[in-house]
Amino acid sequence: MRRTLPQYLVLSGVVLFAGCGGGSGSSESQPPAIDLGPLSGVISIESGSRIDQDTMDQLRFTDASPASGAQTLPASFVLAGFVSSRNGSYPLLNGQLFSYAADPVDTYTVPMGPGETVILRNFGGRDGVAELELRVSGNGETPQPEQTSPETPSVSIRLDDTAAVANYTVEVSVTGDGPARYVLVKAADTQLDSLSLDWPDHQFLPQQAIVTLDSSAPGAMSSMAAGTANAERHLGGADWLMRMPAQASSRAVSATQMQAETLSWITQLRQMPGVKDAVPNYQMSSMQSSPVDEPLYRLQWHYDLVNAPGAW
Repeated sequence: MRRTLPQYLVLSGVVLFAGCGGGSGSSESQPPAIDLGPLSGVISIESGSRIDQDTMDQLRFTDASPASGAQTLPASFVLAGFVSSRNGSYPLLNGQLFSYAADPVDTYTVPMGPGETVILRNFGGRDGVAELELRVSGNGETPQPEQTSPETPSVSIRLDDTAAVANYTVEVSVTGDGPARYVLVKAADTQLDSLSLDWPDHQFLPQQAIVTLDSSAPGAMSSMAAGTANAERHLGGADWLMRMPAQASSRAVSATQMQAETLSWITQLRQMPGVKDAVPNYQMSSMQSSPVDEPLYRLQWHYDLVNAPGAW
């Protein structure tokens, strides 16, 4: 199951950064003046934003080692983290060398309840993409681990509807070679619309997909059988309008749940043999403007002859 995250985070809370002078002196000396010059500014940080407790800045210190215990997180959060299978250095950037330390697993304690979801997005590193694995366990629940891949950089794990409300252990581990940055998210269903990285933030029709079949793969349409998708209409070439079959739907009620379910279904379609691509059926609308309103339109003589304003 794949879900996705925002390209940027809207932040609220305040942090003030200021460049300041320093020095030593007696307890009776005046504190140094703060220079609010070019290094000053205000950043808003959303409540629930977190970072991995053993960041690379900390691991670069002498004798530093990855955290040995679990990091406790709130009920809803957006967390930025880092893992690496080994020590190493990134390729030179503007003549500067940046190194990283081994940190293969990050462990978190997360309060969760029935039907709640944790989402992991892999952003890789500058020298490649080391794949990640997401695990959730606790209170007798052991959902199937999920692994990222080049085709599915975002994965998620959802607790069963009968799961108990309790603290669960969430692990993010690196399965490939090298370092990887990631974002881990847990949010309510009502916030899922804002947690999209893989799909553009446009309206689309639920339970529908535009599927492009691989023309070089024989029997591509027959591989869509077994209740995975129903062919609604041939759009031309290798493109088809597909509809989610009733047996594949959980009969979600809210629009947010239906959108999330549709994206998860499309993710499954993209992984099927014979499917070259699958995207949501986005709703498009014209800009409702006319070329007649353009300042230089009156200088053109041929548009009216072909009834261009009507076609526009």
